[in-house]
Amino acid sequence: MTHHNNRTVKMLHELSTLEGATSVLSRYTDPQDGFTLAVPPGWVFGEGELPGNSSFSGASGARRTLVWIPEGANPRDVNVTLVITNVSVVAKLVDATELSGRYFVEYTVQKLPEPQRHLYSLLALGYNGMYNRLYTITAQTLEGDRPQYEAALLSMVKSLSVPPQRICVLCHYKTQRLHHSPSAWGLIAGSAPALQHPACTAHAQ
Repeated sequence: MTHHNNRTVKMLHELSTLEGATSVLSRYTDPQDGFTLAVPPGWVFGEGELPGNSSFSGASGARRTLVWIPEGANPRDVNVTLVITNVSVVAKLVDATELSGRYFVEYTVQKLPEPQRHLYSLLALGYNGMYNRLYTITAQTLEGDRPQYEAALLSMVKSLSVPPQRICVLCHYKTQRLHHSPSAWGLIAGSAPALQHPACTAHAQ
């Protein structure tokens, strides 16, 4: 009973600490685009703008990018980024699902006054023999032509198969400050023999 009570007290203390941390957040109100965001004290704010593009696989206007990082921290290690895009198209998500470790998205876009287009995208992570890669395949057709081409487009997109991705177990553990044998290499997925990737050769010396 005492052990149970101690666990309860600990959980209540952790919850109280979390609520206390949340209560000290300051509210950022953006004067340009009208959004608000809770930000911890001592975080540094930065802003920039990226140009848009006109492709139908990702048509967009200029993208306003805002970032917050803890003061003194490396922005590559920890950050919160908010991107606001001047939308030049009307978009609608039709479907999003996982297919055997790959991610399939179906959606429509229309850049007025042009006709609506139907798009199918699939993302997969794989190892090309030297590095892990992110593979993205996208097929598209005019909405009016979809009955004619949809079966072929879906077959092609969903047929994408990539080699299983690999991870350097040594690097993974080093980020957790653990010590282990330099021969500790492993696979994230698949059953092929684990290989040391070039970026980690220094660890095995």
